[in-house]
Amino acid sequence: MKAHFFISVLLAVLVTVFFGGTVAAEHLAENRTKPYQVVIVRHADKKDKSKDSALSVAGKNRANALGEILEKWNVQYIHSTKWRRTYHTAYPAAESASKEIMIYQSLSQLAEQVQLSGGKHLVIGHSNTVNEIVQNLGGTPGGSIDSKEYDRLYLLEANCSGQVATKIFSYPAQKEHIQAALLKGLPECQGIGASEARLPNP
Repeated sequence: MKAHFFISVLLAVLVTVFFGGTVAAEHLAENRTKPYQVVIVRHADKKDKSKDSALSVAGKNRANALGEILEKWNVQYIHSTKWRRTYHTAYPAAESASKEIMIYQSLSQLAEQVQLSGGKHLVIGHSNTVNEIVQNLGGTPGGSIDSKEYDRLYLLEANCSGQVATKIFSYPAQKEHIQAALLKGLPECQGIGASEARLPNP
C-alpha cells in the first residue's frame, strides 16, 4: 500500500515537472522581445495658443527637417494625436516613407502597440505627454519639457531581452548624430526569429 502511494506521488511529481516545465517554456517564448527603435518628439513649433493650432513657419521647417533626418531610416509606423500640430509634424516623414499616420488616444495602448509590433516607430506627442510615452516604453525620461522647447528628440532602442536604451538629442542641430544612431539598425535576436519574439505588456 505504501509502495503504491509512493509510486503515485512520484508520477504526480514527474507529470507536474514535465507539464509545468512545458508551460514555463511556452511562457518564456511568449515573452521574448521584438527589438524596436522608437523616435519620440514633441510636435513642432505651433503658430498660436489656440486649442488646435497649426504649425508656425519655424514649425513647418522643423517638421521638414525631421522628415529629412528620418529619410533613410525606413520608418515602419508613424503615430500622432488628432491635433493639427502633431499630425503636420509627422506628415513630412510619412510622405517621404509612404506611410499612413496612425492616430492614438491612449498612451498605454500606444506603448503596447509599439512593443508588440517591434520595428521602427515615430511617435509625435505633446509637452505633457512625451516623457510619459518614454517611460511607458521602458525608457528614461529627461526633465520636463518647457512650453517653448521643441527640439528634444528621444531615441529608444529595445533589445531582445526587453532592455531599453535611451538616447536624447537636439534636432535638427544634431542631425548627423541622430542619423548615425538610427542607421545602426535593430538589434538581432539570438536563437529566435523576429516573428517569434514577443514583449510582455507594460
